[in-house]
Amino acid sequence: MSLALPAGEIHLWRVATSVPLPSARERFLLDILSPEERARYERFYFARDRLQYLLVHTLLRLTLSCYAPRAPQSWEFVTNPYGKPMLPGDGPCFNLSHAEGLVACVLADDVALGVDVERLNRQGDWATLTRRWLAPEEQDWLVVQPVEERSTAFLRLWTLKEAYAKARGLGLSLPLDEFAVQCATDSEAVLLRRESAADANTNWQLQCWRLKEHGLALAAALPPGAMRRTVVHRDGAPLLGITP
Repeated sequence: MSLALPAGEIHLWRVATSVPLPSARERFLLDILSPEERARYERFYFARDRLQYLLVHTLLRLTLSCYAPRAPQSWEFVTNPYGKPMLPGDGPCFNLSHAEGLVACVLADDVALGVDVERLNRQGDWATLTRRWLAPEEQDWLVVQPVEERSTAFLRLWTLKEAYAKARGLGLSLPLDEFAVQCATDSEAVLLRRESAADANTNWQLQCWRLKEHGLALAAALPPGAMRRTVVHRDGAPLLGITP
Protein backbone atom coordinates (compact mmCIF):
# COMPACT_ATOMS: atom_id res chain seq x y z
CA MET A 1 0.00 0.00 0.00
CA SER A 2 1.34 3.44 -0.95
CA LEU A 3 -0.22 6.56 0.55
CA ALA A 4 0.40 10.30 0.59
CA LEU A 5 0.31 12.39 3.75
CA PRO A 6 -0.88 15.85 2.63
CA ALA A 7 0.08 18.86 4.74
CA GLY A 8 -3.55 19.59 5.55
CA GLU A 9 -4.38 16.14 6.89
CA ILE A 10 -3.92 14.07 10.03
CA HIS A 11 -4.22 10.32 9.52
CA LEU A 12 -5.68 8.41 12.46
CA TRP A 13 -5.27 4.66 12.21
CA ARG A 14 -7.06 2.37 14.59
CA VAL A 15 -7.61 -1.35 14.98
CA ALA A 16 -10.09 -3.26 17.12
CA THR A 17 -8.10 -6.04 18.76
CA SER A 18 -10.85 -8.22 20.20
CA VAL A 19 -10.50 -10.73 17.32
CA PRO A 20 -7.84 -13.43 17.92
CA LEU A 21 -4.63 -13.07 15.91
CA PRO A 22 -3.58 -16.21 14.00
CA SER A 23 -0.32 -17.61 15.37
CA ALA A 24 1.39 -17.44 11.97
CA ARG A 25 0.55 -13.76 11.70
CA GLU A 26 1.77 -13.12 15.23
CA ARG A 27 5.13 -14.67 14.33
CA PHE A 28 5.29 -12.46 11.22
CA LEU A 29 4.61 -9.34 13.27
CA LEU A 30 7.22 -10.30 15.87
CA ASP A 31 9.84 -10.32 13.13
CA ILE A 32 9.02 -6.66 12.41
CA LEU A 33 9.96 -5.51 15.92
CA SER A 34 13.45 -4.26 16.73
CA PRO A 35 15.54 -6.34 19.17
CA GLU A 36 14.81 -3.76 21.90
CA GLU A 37 11.07 -3.90 21.21
CA ARG A 38 11.15 -7.69 21.14
CA ALA A 39 12.89 -7.73 24.53
CA ARG A 40 10.27 -5.42 26.00
CA TYR A 41 7.51 -7.56 24.47
CA GLU A 42 8.97 -10.61 26.22
CA ARG A 43 8.96 -8.84 29.59
CA PHE A 44 5.17 -8.52 29.74
CA TYR A 45 3.75 -11.16 32.06
CA PHE A 46 0.24 -11.41 30.60
CA ALA A 47 -0.36 -12.57 27.04
CA ARG A 48 -2.96 -9.83 26.48
CA ASP A 49 -0.40 -7.15 27.34
CA ARG A 50 2.18 -8.69 25.02
CA LEU A 51 -0.38 -8.72 22.22
CA GLN A 52 -1.38 -5.07 22.74
CA TYR A 53 2.27 -4.02 22.70
CA LEU A 54 2.95 -6.07 19.57
CA LEU A 55 -0.04 -4.72 17.68
CA VAL A 56 0.46 -1.02 18.41
CA HIS A 57 4.18 -1.05 17.62
CA THR A 58 3.88 -3.08 14.44
CA LEU A 59 0.93 -0.89 13.40
CA LEU A 60 3.28 2.11 13.62
CA ARG A 61 5.98 0.42 11.58
CA LEU A 62 3.56 -0.84 8.93
CA THR A 63 1.79 2.51 8.58
CA LEU A 64 5.07 4.41 8.25
CA SER A 65 5.96 2.07 5.40
CA CYS A 66 2.71 3.03 3.67
CA TYR A 67 4.11 6.57 3.29
CA ALA A 68 7.74 5.77 2.46
CA PRO A 69 9.37 2.92 0.52
CA ARG A 70 11.04 1.27 3.49
CA ALA A 71 10.72 -2.12 5.11
CA PRO A 72 8.73 -1.97 8.36
CA GLN A 73 11.57 -3.46 10.38
CA SER A 74 14.05 -0.83 9.14
CA TRP A 75 12.53 2.14 11.01
CA GLU A 76 14.57 3.47 13.92
CA PHE A 77 13.27 5.71 16.69
CA VAL A 78 14.62 8.04 19.35
CA THR A 79 12.91 9.41 22.45
CA ASN A 80 12.80 12.84 24.01
CA PRO A 81 13.79 13.34 27.69
CA TYR A 82 10.25 12.42 28.73
CA GLY A 83 10.15 9.18 26.75
CA LYS A 84 8.10 10.31 23.74
CA PRO A 85 9.19 8.32 20.66
CA MET A 86 9.91 10.06 17.36
CA LEU A 87 11.80 9.61 14.13
CA PRO A 88 15.33 11.01 13.98
CA GLY A 89 15.70 13.71 11.33
CA ASP A 90 13.01 14.11 8.68
CA GLY A 91 9.80 12.11 8.71
CA PRO A 92 6.20 12.36 9.83
CA CYS A 93 5.26 13.08 13.43
CA PHE A 94 3.36 10.31 15.15
CA ASN A 95 1.93 9.11 18.42
CA LEU A 96 0.55 5.81 19.74
CA SER A 97 -1.98 4.62 22.27
CA HIS A 98 -3.68 1.40 23.22
CA ALA A 99 -6.26 0.08 25.62
CA GLU A 100 -7.84 -3.32 25.95
CA GLY A 101 -9.64 -3.95 22.66
CA LEU A 102 -8.22 -1.03 20.63
CA VAL A 103 -4.89 0.30 19.35
CA ALA A 104 -4.39 3.66 17.63
CA CYS A 105 -1.64 5.43 15.71
CA VAL A 106 -1.80 9.03 14.47
CA LEU A 107 0.49 10.61 11.87
CA ALA A 108 0.89 14.05 10.32
CA ASP A 109 3.55 16.10 8.60
CA ASP A 110 5.46 18.58 10.79
CA VAL A 111 2.99 18.95 13.67
CA ALA A 112 3.32 17.63 17.22
CA LEU A 113 0.65 15.04 17.97
CA GLY A 114 -0.88 13.19 20.89
CA VAL A 115 -3.47 10.43 20.90
CA ASP A 116 -5.08 8.55 23.76
CA VAL A 117 -7.50 5.63 24.01
CA GLU A 118 -9.44 4.48 27.08
CA ARG A 119 -12.12 1.88 27.68
CA LEU A 120 -15.35 3.56 28.71
CA ASN A 121 -16.42 0.77 31.07
CA ARG A 122 -13.45 1.17 33.42
CA GLN A 123 -14.37 1.16 37.08
CA GLY A 124 -13.04 3.68 39.57
CA ASP A 125 -13.72 6.12 42.37
CA TRP A 126 -14.60 8.94 39.99
CA ALA A 127 -15.26 11.52 42.71
CA THR A 128 -11.77 11.04 44.16
CA LEU A 129 -10.13 10.92 40.74
CA THR A 130 -11.95 14.10 39.71
CA ARG A 131 -10.72 16.03 42.74
CA ARG A 132 -7.17 14.74 42.28
CA TRP A 133 -6.64 15.13 38.53
CA LEU A 134 -9.12 17.59 37.05
CA ALA A 135 -8.82 21.36 36.91
CA PRO A 136 -11.56 23.42 38.61
CA GLU A 137 -13.15 24.30 35.26
CA GLU A 138 -13.33 20.63 34.33
CA GLN A 139 -14.83 19.69 37.67
CA ASP A 140 -17.51 22.35 37.19
CA TRP A 141 -18.35 20.92 33.75
CA LEU A 142 -18.42 17.36 35.02
CA VAL A 143 -20.87 17.94 37.89
CA VAL A 144 -23.55 19.24 35.50
CA GLN A 145 -23.41 16.07 33.40
CA PRO A 146 -26.13 13.46 34.04
CA VAL A 147 -25.13 11.22 36.94
CA GLU A 148 -25.28 8.09 34.80
CA GLU A 149 -22.91 9.70 32.27
CA ARG A 150 -20.29 11.07 34.63
CA SER A 151 -17.88 8.14 34.52
CA THR A 152 -17.88 8.26 30.72
CA ALA A 153 -17.57 12.06 30.76
CA PHE A 154 -14.58 11.80 33.12
CA LEU A 155 -12.85 9.30 30.84
CA ARG A 156 -13.45 11.51 27.80
CA LEU A 157 -11.80 14.41 29.63
CA TRP A 158 -8.98 12.11 30.67
CA THR A 159 -8.26 11.03 27.08
CA LEU A 160 -8.16 14.68 26.00
CA LYS A 161 -5.77 15.61 28.81
CA GLU A 162 -3.49 12.65 28.05
CA ALA A 163 -3.50 13.46 24.32
CA TYR A 164 -2.64 17.11 25.03
CA ALA A 165 0.19 16.17 27.44
CA LYS A 166 1.58 13.69 24.92
CA ALA A 167 1.47 16.27 22.12
CA ARG A 168 3.36 18.68 24.37
CA GLY A 169 6.00 15.95 24.66
CA LEU A 170 5.82 16.03 28.44
CA GLY A 171 3.57 13.07 29.23
CA LEU A 172 2.43 12.79 32.83
CA SER A 173 5.26 15.04 34.00
CA LEU A 174 2.83 17.82 33.07
CA PRO A 175 0.52 18.42 36.08
CA LEU A 176 -2.92 17.53 34.81
CA ASP A 177 -4.76 20.02 37.01
CA GLU A 178 -2.78 22.99 35.65
CA PHE A 179 -4.57 23.09 32.30
CA ALA A 180 -8.21 22.60 31.37
CA VAL A 181 -10.03 21.04 28.42
CA GLN A 182 -13.68 20.49 27.64
CA CYS A 183 -15.74 18.37 25.27
CA ALA A 184 -17.67 20.87 23.13
CA THR A 185 -19.57 18.43 20.89
CA ASP A 186 -19.53 14.71 20.16
CA SER A 187 -16.23 15.14 18.28
CA GLU A 188 -14.88 18.61 19.09
CA ALA A 189 -13.09 19.84 22.20
CA VAL A 190 -11.51 23.08 23.36
CA LEU A 191 -8.57 24.10 25.52
CA LEU A 192 -10.01 26.31 28.24
CA ARG A 193 -6.75 27.14 30.02
CA ARG A 194 -3.08 26.65 29.22
CA GLU A 195 -0.65 25.68 31.92
CA SER A 196 2.23 27.97 30.97
CA ALA A 197 3.37 30.86 28.79
CA ALA A 198 5.46 28.36 26.82
CA ASP A 199 2.23 27.18 25.20
CA ALA A 200 0.75 30.64 24.66
CA ASN A 201 1.05 30.79 20.87
CA THR A 202 0.12 27.24 19.94
CA ASN A 203 -3.06 26.82 17.92
CA TRP A 204 -4.49 23.63 19.39
CA GLN A 205 -6.75 21.29 17.49
CA LEU A 206 -8.43 19.01 20.01
CA GLN A 207 -10.92 16.32 19.03
CA CYS A 208 -12.56 13.43 20.82
CA TRP A 209 -14.74 10.57 19.68
CA ARG A 210 -16.97 8.25 21.64
CA LEU A 211 -16.69 4.83 20.04
CA LYS A 212 -18.75 1.80 20.97
CA GLU A 213 -16.55 0.74 23.90
CA HIS A 214 -13.76 3.32 23.91
CA GLY A 215 -13.04 7.00 24.14
CA LEU A 216 -10.49 8.31 21.64
CA ALA A 217 -8.88 11.75 21.72
CA LEU A 218 -6.46 13.62 19.47
CA ALA A 219 -4.36 16.72 20.08
CA ALA A 220 -2.42 18.53 17.35
CA ALA A 221 -0.17 21.55 17.99
CA LEU A 222 -0.71 23.74 14.93
CA PRO A 223 1.24 26.94 14.18
CA PRO A 224 -0.42 30.27 15.05
CA GLY A 225 -3.11 31.14 12.51
CA ALA A 226 -2.98 27.75 10.78
CA MET A 227 -6.21 26.22 9.52
CA ARG A 228 -7.53 23.11 11.23
CA ARG A 229 -6.43 19.90 9.62
CA THR A 230 -8.76 17.26 8.26
CA VAL A 231 -8.67 14.05 10.28
CA VAL A 232 -8.71 11.02 7.99
CA HIS A 233 -9.74 7.84 9.77
CA ARG A 234 -8.10 4.66 8.49
CA ASP A 235 -8.59 1.00 9.37
CA GLY A 236 -5.30 -0.66 10.22
CA ALA A 237 -6.73 -4.18 10.57
CA PRO A 238 -5.73 -5.29 7.04
CA LEU A 239 -2.14 -4.18 7.69
CA LEU A 240 -1.97 -6.32 10.82
CA GLY A 241 -3.75 -9.25 9.21
CA ILE A 242 -6.77 -9.01 11.51
CA THR A 243 -10.07 -10.01 9.94
CA PRO A 244 -13.52 -9.69 11.60
